[in-house]
Amino acid sequence: MSNDIFSKLEVIIKEVNPSAVITMESELREDLNFDSLDNMSLLFEIEKAFDIKISDPDVTDDNFSSIKKMVSYIERRLNG
Repeated sequence: MSNDIFSKLEVIIKEVNPSAVITMESELREDLNFDSLDNMSLLFEIEKAFDIKISDPDVTDDNFSSIKKMVSYIERRLNG
């Protein structure tokens, strides 16, 4: 499942930053040059793509600072 999630995230991120080179180890700020506006757009697109609601307390670096952390967060949300 994580490969499917990664693939969807890759498409979403490419919409925000078309030149991004994305790996599981990519960090949003350092590697993909995301700013706070990019992050908000990304969260909105994740909610739509995965049909989940991301609560404000969940929006932390522990969940969304890297692709790997985002994949883990989305997997947890999709699995209950």
